This record gives sequence, structure tokens and C-alpha cells, in this order.
Amino acid sequence: MFQFRKKLKQIKLSAEEQAARGIYDGFVQEFITLPYIMDLESTNGTLLNGDKIEGAKYYELRNKDLITFGLSKKSYVFMKL
Repeated sequence: MFQFRKKLKQIKLSAEEQAARGIYDGFVQEFITLPYIMDLESTNGTLLNGDKIEGAKYYELRNKDLITFGLSKKSYVFMKL
């Protein structure tokens, strides 16, 4: 199962971004949307970068993560834009 979840993250702004936003403390807090994968306790499991993931637990996906479902010979690469 794939899920997208919002997470509050503190972001450091460059001097140009601070001036453009009118913020001068250097940091802002913004919600970002992050992708996650969870194996729903399937019989054959799910592999993330070659390692079997634990069932019923969320794992954050990162750019170029390799996902394999069960005994399939096909793998999928997660590409973040």
C-alpha cells in the first residue's frame, strides 16, 4: 500500500528567500507531503532496496528506492520529482 502523509518540517531559508518572504529569522515551518509504503502483512512480503520490510509498518520512500513485491522478478524504482 502506498500512502502520502503530511509532515511538519523546519526549512532554512537563504538570504534571498528571506527577503522575498519578508521573514528574517532564517527558518520557516511548512507542511510537506511525503510518500510511504506499507506491506499489508502479505504472504510473500515486500522488499525495499533488497531488504524485506516488516508488515503493518510505514516506511518513508526516498528518491531511487527499489521496490519489489513478493516473489516477482519485476522491481520498481521510486522517482521523486
